[in-house]
Amino acid sequence: MKDNPRRKRSKKFCKFHQDKGHFTEDCIQLKNAIEGLIREGKLEQFLQKEPETEIEHNPPPQPIIPCDTRVTVIAGGPGYGGESSRSRKSHMRAVGSVQNVTSLKRPRSPMQICFSDEDLRGVHYPHDDALVITAQIGVFIVERVLIDTGSSVDIIFSSAFDKMKLPVENLKPMRSPLIGFNGSPLQPDGMISLPLTLETPPKFTTAVVNFLIVRCPSSYNVIIGRPSINMLKAVPLTYHMMIKFPTPNGCGEVKGDQLDSRRCYATMLKGYGEGSSRSGEALTVEDIQQEDDEREKAPAPVEELKAIPHEG
Repeated sequence: MKDNPRRKRSKKFCKFHQDKGHFTEDCIQLKNAIEGLIREGKLEQFLQKEPETEIEHNPPPQPIIPCDTRVTVIAGGPGYGGESSRSRKSHMRAVGSVQNVTSLKRPRSPMQICFSDEDLRGVHYPHDDALVITAQIGVFIVERVLIDTGSSVDIIFSSAFDKMKLPVENLKPMRSPLIGFNGSPLQPDGMISLPLTLETPPKFTTAVVNFLIVRCPSSYNVIIGRPSINMLKAVPLTYHMMIKFPTPNGCGEVKGDQLDSRRCYATMLKGYGEGSSRSGEALTVEDIQQEDDEREKAPAPVEELKAIPHEG
């Protein structure tokens, strides 16, 4: 092959061919040779790997577990919404219209209800105990009173109501059932209005409360729900095991009984664990003492405990 005079004068040089005429990076034969080696996997260490992009791994959808039981709070009763469907709907609509009207001017109390570390004295930590107190209902001092912000009603269990020996004729009939006991509706025996007093002398507060009488095994005598708590403007805190409330003499308070709270809890579990046939034995009710007519006598806890069998 004759030499091309132009190639000799060219400044282009190919290192692959060791000859002039084109640059190395433009050599077609070199590119073909390199691609062949790449296909054979002999040049992987010289290849620039593309950065791996993070692939968002969505967890597989969890299967829907069928539920056999619905856990509910104690709901029902008259409350501020009344017993009729119309009054309850009106009660719901009232909340939505609050922001559309001019707020009413209400007298503000200069009293502040505060909790501090001083209130933690005597409380055993850590704990998850319910707030159980002693309160005065009518002329009776009642122990094992559960403060329950999840309840829309105030309840006196029939075992405690029977010990008060109040006339049954005083009970007003109730049309609305309660939801939350045993997962099914429960019809109260009736409703009775009694004064509820929270007190640590000399500070006390009283409100007339509509209690529902419920015939159901319970280790508590009474449940104080949202109606009474709001009526008394009380503030309960389970962490501090205390409920505080405003009074004319300053901020009043009632401390919870942590030992009683745990006894109630253990008694309730015992009743469920031993079967329905022995559930009556789980109903431990404190003695309820009738107070003297003298107002000066302060509420005092009952020392003796009696197990009252549940009469089904």
